[in-house]
Amino acid sequence: MLKSLFALLQMAEAMLAALVDDEVRTYLAESGFPLDQLSQGNSVVERARATFDRSGEARIRSRGLSEAVDRLFGSLFREVSIFRFVALRAFRRRTDLVEAFALGPRAPSAGKEAPAGGEPSTTTPEKRRPRERSRALGLFLAESLVLVRAVLENEEAVALLAPYGYAKERISSLLSRLDGLETMNLEQEGGQQSYHAATAAAREEEIEFRRWFTPWRRMVRHALSARPDLRQRVGAV
Repeated sequence: MLKSLFALLQMAEAMLAALVDDEVRTYLAESGFPLDQLSQGNSVVERARATFDRSGEARIRSRGLSEAVDRLFGSLFREVSIFRFVALRAFRRRTDLVEAFALGPRAPSAGKEAPAGGEPSTTTPEKRRPRERSRALGLFLAESLVLVRAVLENEEAVALLAPYGYAKERISSLLSRLDGLETMNLEQEGGQQSYHAATAAAREEEIEFRRWFTPWRRMVRHALSARPDLRQRVGAV
């Protein structure tokens, strides 16, 4: 959609060169062509160009946020998987803590085998469609934030984890980064909404722009029909 609007803008800007090309302008003026009315197209093009630029900027921002979220999601997915595995080891004699933090073994995904020997899964979430990825991220955040907060608030759990390299400061750091991912994900969702809105606006702008551009292009081509050299110069071929 943006490509078609961009192509229209290029053709319109070439056509409006008739207003600044002395030879073309003189020829059209002598034939009685309404150059003053054509000049009003400058504001139409400026408005369409601004809409096009906003849509492009929204797309870049949305894509950048999505890529940043995906990178952090992959990193934290691995780290939380390891954290769960270490917690199971640390709490192996405390079934009450294992149950309280819902650390029991999980059923493997369809078509996949459970990790051999109880090793943690450190596989980055596979590429999914946007809706599936969003759902997976939401579930991951909901589970991980509850787990890490609960562990951090339990002094016994923290004491048992410390010998395994998870002192209170490290757990707090993990929680902070999970909170950061949650905030970034909200920004990403806002960026996607802004992009969709900008895309819809660009689509409407293209429709309106065509209504202005199509008849004027036809008129310029007709007015310059006896001068194909001038018609080619302003892109009205």
